[in-house]
Amino acid sequence: MSAPLFRTEGLFFRYEGGRGDALADVNITIKEGARTVIMGANGAGKSTFFYHLNGVLRPSKGAVFFRGEKIPHRGKALRKLRSEVAVMLQDPNDQLFAPKVSDDIAFGPKNLGLDAQTVGERVRDALNITGIESLEGRSVMQLSFGQKKRVVLAGALAMHPKVLIMDEPTAGLDPQMSKELIELADELHHLGTTVIFSTHDVDLSYSWADEVHVLRGGRNVYSGSSERFYDDTSEVYLSGLVEPAMYDINVSISELAGCPVEPFPKTLPQLVAKAVPSEGPGTVHILPVEGPVDREMFSSLMSGPGMSATGVYGTKARKSAEASKLPIDYFFGADEGCIIEALHGKDTLICCDRSLTDLLISKIGSMSRFGTEVPYSLH
Repeated sequence: MSAPLFRTEGLFFRYEGGRGDALADVNITIKEGARTVIMGANGAGKSTFFYHLNGVLRPSKGAVFFRGEKIPHRGKALRKLRSEVAVMLQDPNDQLFAPKVSDDIAFGPKNLGLDAQTVGERVRDALNITGIESLEGRSVMQLSFGQKKRVVLAGALAMHPKVLIMDEPTAGLDPQMSKELIELADELHHLGTTVIFSTHDVDLSYSWADEVHVLRGGRNVYSGSSERFYDDTSEVYLSGLVEPAMYDINVSISELAGCPVEPFPKTLPQLVAKAVPSEGPGTVHILPVEGPVDREMFSSLMSGPGMSATGVYGTKARKSAEASKLPIDYFFGADEGCIIEALHGKDTLICCDRSLTDLLISKIGSMSRFGTEVPYSLH
């Protein structure tokens, strides 16, 4: 059996001059490939914990292991670790230091000793996947907070990390940018990057995570599935958190309808399907996008008799639809919005990044667990 991605063993840490331990006897195991969230109120120790995962901080006591090997704190081994484990801090101003966007993104790949052509390719790819090509030549001082976060993320992705750690990734972002960032986290996870982030947003954590680890006062008080944590209301309260809306609604519906609380819906379509199963759902049509949207195919599908709504899923699809001025109903959250339309018996069309096609199909397929099998058509 292979070693876990990360494992902490009796981890303690106290900042110099601190009155108490910032982390105390933390024992956490993080699996490779699991969508993992570190939860807790402000000051719980989330950021301090992250700084131990890429060797920025050295434990006062205990140890941190990466793939079974104790994390080093100097030399080539530490540089190799940081080339595989990228960290995106909560405040992008703490990571931006080059005067120009492209220079900042190129800094990490250059430090890996890559040639100029490879560095340039990585910068272009990172700009493209984060949707900030237009910012390439801009001064970082001229950027908004959200744009700076994207630049930091692009810099992390340019390292081609195997693990991406994001500290409060949606903090300070507007709702649309928050949705886009989580959509991007989905894409990265789907393509093989292990994504770990911290948050005290219980609704986000509940809908996204495979596993959660809850910190309280520097101690790990829970590790496991998110839904089981909320079964213990006193632990939730003591941890400075509240139950997610989706969890509460599901419990209420289950009590009123006399149906099992499981399976736990994590998305709005799953909740709707569980509450009111659809007897005649519409079809979700999927149009994969790599470059410009096939307008002829788009128009042909839109002319179908039952077509009700359109959406885009993925950075490339969104940019292509905007550039082509296509009539789009769901620019964000199309995976959920179009599935709900289908539950109402209407056909929908989603222009989807080709790399996200399988992920979208799996989300549609998950509806069968909640009482309704939603058909789809791939074009």
